[in-house]
Amino acid sequence: FKLHDIDAKRIVGALGERLRRVKVSPGTPGACSDNPYDKACDQQVKQIGEAFSLMPNVKDLTILECKQSDPRPSFHMLVSFSQELGRRFPSLQTLSIQNDLMPTTFISNFRHLRTLRLTGFSTTGPAETEAALSGLPYLSSLSITSPSAGLTFQQRPGYTGPLRVQCITPALLGSLGSLKSLSIYDALDSTASKPQLIFTTPDLFAPISSLPLKTLRLATNHPLVPTHTLQALWSFLASPSCSLLFLDLALPLVVVPSHRGMMEDELDELDEDDVALREVRICRPGSTFDREKGLRAWVEGALGEFGVRVEWGVWSDWFQGDW
Repeated sequence: FKLHDIDAKRIVGALGERLRRVKVSPGTPGACSDNPYDKACDQQVKQIGEAFSLMPNVKDLTILECKQSDPRPSFHMLVSFSQELGRRFPSLQTLSIQNDLMPTTFISNFRHLRTLRLTGFSTTGPAETEAALSGLPYLSSLSITSPSAGLTFQQRPGYTGPLRVQCITPALLGSLGSLKSLSIYDALDSTASKPQLIFTTPDLFAPISSLPLKTLRLATNHPLVPTHTLQALWSFLASPSCSLLFLDLALPLVVVPSHRGMMEDELDELDEDDVALREVRICRPGSTFDREKGLRAWVEGALGEFGVRVEWGVWSDWFQGDW
């Protein structure tokens, strides 16, 4: 479903389009408004909701991202639409939100939700997002797909549009006690003029160490040297509370000698029964394979002692399949 298919301009005309930017009466987004443009949006959202009511058994819903050439829906309309969705699909099990302008509070209505995919950024803050997700008893799979290109630029000082913040944090992830699968893709924003917020950091692993995770998938194309992140990941895998069975990585692998020594020391303290991990797949740019033979041999040997099978792939392998 594309949100820009709701075009209130066709109803209220050019005058109403200009009135969209006029605050006729104060109020909260999604509430009743005297603005003719907002009223037209609410009318169309209600009509769409009535159509949705004929499909109460929908199990899978995707809200597509607005492309640069698409008309931008108003924030009021996005909130109204999200509230309508929350009322109309009581049986929803899979939800994918590709539009980072969408709030997250409405997700709490989907009590049967099992799989959630979102960008990790929203107009809703982390506290409200945690409150929405913590009430989902069956949520077992979460995928963070990275925000749309240009988000960092749009958050610059002086930007007058809706503020989008990082709504998924390590602390929030640690509160999702039913989570069994976590996928994170940190895409590089080539338009960013200042440091970009990413999810794959050393702070990620301690909060999720107590979760019943069976699958962890991490990928980034950031030109960074994540030595501290790899060190934290290694400590996470060596933790007695780690229940992970499958690890899928597409990360820049740079292991300095001091960190390799630390990893070897941690392995020496483990028994084979202490390691739940059974399989690791590491996806690398094809051009680096010949230069990394020594590193690959060390990884395979270190993990092989604990019965962990290591598979190597190219970058594109990570994105194949449904994640």
